Amino acid sequence: MLKSGVLSFILLIALAAKAAALQPTPDPAKTCWSPILAVDGCADAVWTILYTNATSGVAMSQGCCEALEGLKDDCWGKLKAPSPGDESPIARLLGVCASEGFMGPP
Repeated sequence: MLKSGVLSFILLIALAAKAAALQPTPDPAKTCWSPILAVDGCADAVWTILYTNATSGVAMSQGCCEALEGLKDDCWGKLKAPSPGDESPIARLLGVCASEGFMGPP
């Protein structure tokens, strides 16, 4: 009787481990974009700066700059890989924030 209880317990642990392994992992790119998407107009400003190289006339809010400043280092490559000879995405975005007076130079 004891053996069947132990086997049931082991089977239960194995099934729980399998169920945990099957849980979907969050998409890293989506996780990186979520702070940007949470600030009204921020995603549009970031997209414009990163993908069109335009910086003049782009409205960056303080909340957007704070969201960008709070991103983890591993997120920057997921937002946009710089082209050869291109300044880093973080430098470009935080440079716009600095020019708006929201933070010091990058």
